[in-house]
Amino acid sequence: MLSIQAQVLGRPAGASGGQAAAVMPSRQASSFDTCAMSASNNKKKSSGKPVRFMRGFTLIELMIVLVIVGVLAAVAYPSFVDSVRKGRRTDAMAALNALQLAQERWRSNNPVYADNAQLNLGVTATPPGLGLSPTTANGHYTVTIGAASATGYIATAVAIASSSQAADGNCARVRVRVDGGNIFYGSAPATGDSFDEGSSNRCWAR
Repeated sequence: MLSIQAQVLGRPAGASGGQAAAVMPSRQASSFDTCAMSASNNKKKSSGKPVRFMRGFTLIELMIVLVIVGVLAAVAYPSFVDSVRKGRRTDAMAALNALQLAQERWRSNNPVYADNAQLNLGVTATPPGLGLSPTTANGHYTVTIGAASATGYIATAVAIASSSQAADGNCARVRVRVDGGNIFYGSAPATGDSFDEGSSNRCWAR
């Protein structure tokens, strides 16, 4: 049987057994070399620098970080609050602008401008009014009308005490004063009678 297989394959019988025997030692040697290389690499790794463990923050370093964060917060927070208050002033300005338009419509049909009693009365009520709310849209200010006459009036928006706008410094109160066709924009702190109507008034800065 082996003789027939050898003749078909074109080599003498018994040659395959010798080759298999020759191959087996070669495979064993290759496996041995791989293990030897792996052991050598492990030895090199173990002979390298020792593994360093990461240490945490010391108490002093942590305190320094907290101080830096505190300084940044002390600088940034007031600026943030001022920016928020400046944005909320538009609540008062929008209400005063709407009141100006309503007053001009009123004055075109009446001998004098509307006073505070007519502020929130409906335009179709009896007697009619301006149909406006005494509180601004976002609830940060109350609006009043004073000194109404045939030639002018004063509309004032005052920051509500429960709103942060009450601490808006010289912008806690903003007003529009109409006098003989001229319009003056002013502002004042929460208390006092003097209003700043200068052209450089920062409360009305656009």
